[in-house]
Amino acid sequence: MLPDEAALLRAVCDDPDDDTPRLVYADWLDENPGAPGGTPDGRRARAAFIRLEVELVRHAQTYGDPRWAEIVPQTESLIRAHWPEWVAPLKAVPRVKWPGQLAWPGGYDRGFVDMVEFPTARAFAEQAARAYSLTPAGYLYFSRLTPRTAGALRLPHMRTVHTLNLGQGVRQHPGSYQHRPQEIGPAGAQALAANPTLTRLHTLSLAGCRIGDAGAEALAAAADAGRFPRLNERPTYLAELDLSANGLTAVGLAAVLRSRLVAGVGRLRLACNPLGGAGAAVLAAVPLPETLWELDLNDTDLTDAGVQTLAAAPLSERLEVLCLIYNGLTDGAVETLTGGARPRLKSLYLGYNRITPRGAERLAGWCQGRSNAHVDLRGNVLGANERAGLRPLFGDAHVDF
Repeated sequence: MLPDEAALLRAVCDDPDDDTPRLVYADWLDENPGAPGGTPDGRRARAAFIRLEVELVRHAQTYGDPRWAEIVPQTESLIRAHWPEWVAPLKAVPRVKWPGQLAWPGGYDRGFVDMVEFPTARAFAEQAARAYSLTPAGYLYFSRLTPRTAGALRLPHMRTVHTLNLGQGVRQHPGSYQHRPQEIGPAGAQALAANPTLTRLHTLSLAGCRIGDAGAEALAAAADAGRFPRLNERPTYLAELDLSANGLTAVGLAAVLRSRLVAGVGRLRLACNPLGGAGAAVLAAVPLPETLWELDLNDTDLTDAGVQTLAAAPLSERLEVLCLIYNGLTDGAVETLTGGARPRLKSLYLGYNRITPRGAERLAGWCQGRSNAHVDLRGNVLGANERAGLRPLFGDAHVDF
């Protein structure tokens, strides 16, 4: 790679939110098609791809926009023809995994690869600087981290990262995870809180990482000190935080909710933590941001009493999505949830509880007049004939039995 090209790539990676360095690099590719490291056709195509993707983000983000419909097929065609050449320098970095999405537009952001995975902490320590000098990847994944190796999370190589997924444990139903989470423990959370370069972070998944109350308190303290996510010239807030399956009690939950860690959060996932009634009381007592629209409390031992506590709080009037799967809920919880106005609430996940046809009928009535209403009732006390009779009562609402 020529020094000029390396310097231009460094400029892109140093300021990933600015489109100008990307467009300057595109101009250079057009002006230097014969530079080493690719073919003239591949370099010109890369220049066109960068410009199209920048335009897509700037002016045509809405599906159905005429320009969107013109740009997307062009980017897909360019990727299909040239992606092996474009990602060859990345694949030359040893012990780094570049996800398979590189053959389609979802793996890119404004012309540059946006995902990277490091198999181990050692690989991250040794190769992160090189990888991030080639592309400002915003999604960062790890294959294997342990409390002993999680100290790598404090290394200063994350200034381009906007989504850090250490949990990778998307909960599908009680007892089921898609991927093995990174069990970093409290020490890993403390290392993450000390990272000096997390200036762009807006999505953090620590599902199943077993950080416990101590790890949650460390993250909360760092957020209040302005270190996590680290503040630059403007406040940086997490939009999505997943703390599912971390052994959090009401103590750790209170530390998180009272901190700046959730100051701008929109989606908060707390599933599979032993929160119980004490956790519900914390959620009801602590003022939460107006930005919060989705709350995941699946499998948190709430019971009907916890739902009653939540329903009485101002929080419930703002939510659009509430997840309460596997909480031992009965028709009493349904009466509580459907008893107030809650004008914004559209989706209720109530699967794997103890709701009967009486409760389901009440939910069907609640759905009437709510646009795009969705209710999940899978795994409840509803037989096949009862489900068949109930379905028409939900009208245009989407219901899962």
